[in-house]
Amino acid sequence: MPSRTSPSLQSRARAGLSAGLVVATVGLVVEYVSEPGRFPTVPPGPLILLAAAAVVALVPGRGTPAVGLLAAVRPPTRA
Repeated sequence: MPSRTSPSLQSRARAGLSAGLVVATVGLVVEYVSEPGRFPTVPPGPLILLAAAAVVALVPGRGTPAVGLLAAVRPPTRA
């Protein structure tokens, strides 16, 4: 079944999702630099978000944007 959205709209959506993941990564790095004691030595969050941004931007396929969504959704933390 062909997609209902145009290829240019899909590529813009992928670019926007990838850019959003990179911006979120920058935010996590800033948070880590401001209070490094709250995080592990190598925080996994930025690595996960950058990997998801690369998958969304570089891997063709209809389902790859879901990788970006799943990477951006954080499970609730326990108090």
